[in-house]
Amino acid sequence: MAPGLERTRRKAALGRYMRALRERCDPVRKPEEIAAEIRTARSTITRMESGYTAPGFLLMSTLLAIYGASDDERREAVQLWEDAKQSSARLSFEPADRPAEVRTFYRAEAEATKVINLAPQTIPGLFQIPDYVRAVSGSVPLMTDKPLDAEAEVKARLGRQKRLTDPDPVHVHALIDVSALMREVGGPSVRRAQLEHLLALMRLPHVTIQAIPHSAGAYGAMSGAITLLQFPDPEDPAAVYLQYPGGGTWVEDQATVARFERMIDQVADLALSPKDTAKLIRRMLEE
Repeated sequence: MAPGLERTRRKAALGRYMRALRERCDPVRKPEEIAAEIRTARSTITRMESGYTAPGFLLMSTLLAIYGASDDERREAVQLWEDAKQSSARLSFEPADRPAEVRTFYRAEAEATKVINLAPQTIPGLFQIPDYVRAVSGSVPLMTDKPLDAEAEVKARLGRQKRLTDPDPVHVHALIDVSALMREVGGPSVRRAQLEHLLALMRLPHVTIQAIPHSAGAYGAMSGAITLLQFPDPEDPAAVYLQYPGGGTWVEDQATVARFERMIDQVADLALSPKDTAKLIRRMLEE
């Protein structure tokens, strides 16, 4: 592959979709034949289908026309194209419309086989109860152009959490700072219900929760939530999502992702064991 080109999961998703449309249109027609018809290089098609590049919108529209894509297929292709092309550094403050970064994260999380959360400030979204979500949603009015729809946020969280009870559930390993466990988000009753929910989740064989005690001192990246996603397809590399107010940033460079993995492993060594974490949460409930 040409220097400087890197396969990413988002570009690969678009490439697989476009290849499926081509093969459905004409199973025996080769990429070089398509390339010759639209007067472009064969590598333009093969790199796109392999997940190394995302085409320009005009080229993609041309391919969709050649492949006889339906209106629904065009909309799906455009959605995938936007995910592959969107700038990971762009801030967006329109939660009702789902910023491109957030929408991409939700899609990726739904496809992942394992999710590792480093949560220094709040309970991870996959574990939040509805009243906790409402309290968090009501705390950020100055970060949005219009008030957050708390019930829409609750619906989105509950939709994501279905992966925890699927027949083939996602494996989740959460490293939660003890400060997040102690914080009374929504008040004492909500905190109690949230802690009880965490204890219930810890009984699931595919959920691991470790509390990071104050005695751990400084650790890793303490400025915001970090999520590491791993996928079932061996050709889809792991990716890291860094969350900040209004959106997030994707890290897909594999050398950098490896650094995050090592950092998360170090934090896990500093954290309490799952058994000791459960004891801590029970003690908090008693107090």
